[in-house]
Parts: sequence; C-alpha cells; structure tokens
Amino acid sequence: QFPLSKSTHEDIQVWSGEATGDFSVRSAYKLLQKSTIDPNVYLQTNTKNFYRKLWNLHMPSKIKITVWKIAWNYIPTFSNLKLRRVMTENRCRRCGQGEEDSTHVFQMCPIGVLLRALVKLSYEGKSSTSWEISKQIKSYILELEGIKDKALNSETNVRPRQRLQKANPAIFFDAAFDSQKCRSASGLVVKNEEGRIVAAKSILHDNVASPFAAEAYAGYQATRLGIQMGYHILDIIGDSKTVITKCKNTNRDKSEIGAIISDIQSLKDYFQEVRFQFIPRVENTEAHRLAKETLKKEEEQYLEGGTLSLPRGESEPNRL
Repeated sequence: QFPLSKSTHEDIQVWSGEATGDFSVRSAYKLLQKSTIDPNVYLQTNTKNFYRKLWNLHMPSKIKITVWKIAWNYIPTFSNLKLRRVMTENRCRRCGQGEEDSTHVFQMCPIGVLLRALVKLSYEGKSSTSWEISKQIKSYILELEGIKDKALNSETNVRPRQRLQKANPAIFFDAAFDSQKCRSASGLVVKNEEGRIVAAKSILHDNVASPFAAEAYAGYQATRLGIQMGYHILDIIGDSKTVITKCKNTNRDKSEIGAIISDIQSLKDYFQEVRFQFIPRVENTEAHRLAKETLKKEEEQYLEGGTLSLPRGESEPNRL
C-alpha cells in the first residue's frame, strides 16, 4: 500500500528489489538466485574468455583479484571515492593533470608510465645499475613533491569563517502510529526565534501504511503549517533521520514514502529559506507527546497564543 502524491509529477522507474526503489547488486543477486535463467547467457564471448584465462593463471590470488577489480573499475581511485562522497577532490596527486580514474592511473598518468618503464628496464636488464634507477625514481618523487607544494601554495590558507547560524522560527514534528488500526497522529510544535512556543497543532491520519509514512505525513503537515502561518524563513525539525534526509535530498525519492516526500519538496518554493534538521527523540518530547496524546484520545488540537496547554510531562516546554 503506497500513499499517493497530492501534486502531479512524471512517472519514474522503481526497482522492486529494494525498499528504496534504487537498484543494488545485493537485490539483483538475490533475484538471480531465485531465477531459472542462466546469467552466463548475457555475458559476451570475449568477456567470458578473458575471465576464464584470468582465473586459470598460476599466480597469487591477490594479483588476480586486483586485475579483476581493475577490469570492473572497483579500485579505490579518487574518482570512485569522490563518487561515493569519501573525497571532495579527484585530481591525480602524482601529475596533477587529470582526474584519477583507472584509465588515468594505468595508462595516461605520465609519472606512472615513466615509473613502470623504469621498472621494466630494470627487469629486462637494459639499465646499467640499480643505483641509477633509484636516483631517477627519487628525482621524480622530488618533482612530484614540488607539484604538491605548488598546488598547496596556490590554495588559500585562510579557513572560511564559520557563520553562526541565526536562530530561525522552527516547527518541531513527530508522529505516533497505531499498526492495528493503520492510523497515525502528527504532533507539531511551533517555536519563535527565542525558543518559546507560539502554537501547537495535532492532526489525525487514516490508512497509514507504516511508521515511516506516519513520520513523512508529520513532516508534510509541518511544512504546510509553516506556509499557513506566513513564515518565509523556517526550520523544520524532526527525530526521524530517514525522513529528514529524504527532505534534504533534491533527487526524486523512490521509496514507499516517495509520494509524500515529493509533496514536501513541492512546498519548498513557498519559502525564502527552509531547513530540515534532525534532532534526537529526547530533544523532541513536546511534539512526540502531543502526537501520542492525540492518537490516544482521537482528538485533534490547535492551540495558538501565549498560554498553551501541552500534554503532561512537559515541565519546561519553552526550552529548546
């Protein structure tokens, strides 16, 4: 049971093997285990011959595995690490002339090509002495260090000043979920720049498929409430890291709550600035207890003004 989006959007392809809707090798492997089709049918003859020869070579397994990784571009080059957000810079540190991918490392990098040529000469006995080869290698290492120093000097050494984030009005949201009735409640607590509660609201939802959907509905209601209250700059804060991460992401979400996330993202244009932030559950007790109490009593609430009566247990409701 998938929730439907309230806004119109184009159809997208979703991989049914994963809950996220994105393809993964793990899910494909599980599907192949259940399939009766031989996967070797899809491999080209040249590819099969290459790997057959590779695995039959009489050499250490670690070398064969390394060659296999190179063939599939699985080695940790800077380009691959940047793709996985491990690094921010993918330029080759040996030559500084291009992106460090598998092709550059083993074919295009001039320093790498030269070092391999020197090693080949030594292996074939065409070089006079090992001392000369060592001297040449050291000279190129010094040249490499000079390239690194030049690159570092060209960059500014002054760290950017960290801006103190100005306190914005914030809406804290949380959800309570009843799996037996497929019902949920959204608890919303609005605080001003000083951290004082100025409004609180709770909404009941029917036909809710999962706790993740309940949290997503709460995030959507928090975004709508911010628009209704006329905020142009707003922080929307919740204790569901999954929902917060999806709201921050600009890419199309393909999970079971993708339609709700799409609705939230479509409302961002109503704000001059909106930030989605995660906090632990212990720091979101007001919205959590409001949602829990609403689901228990099955009564929606909307309170606004200086004096607010939140559920019991909120001894210090006005503190962030």
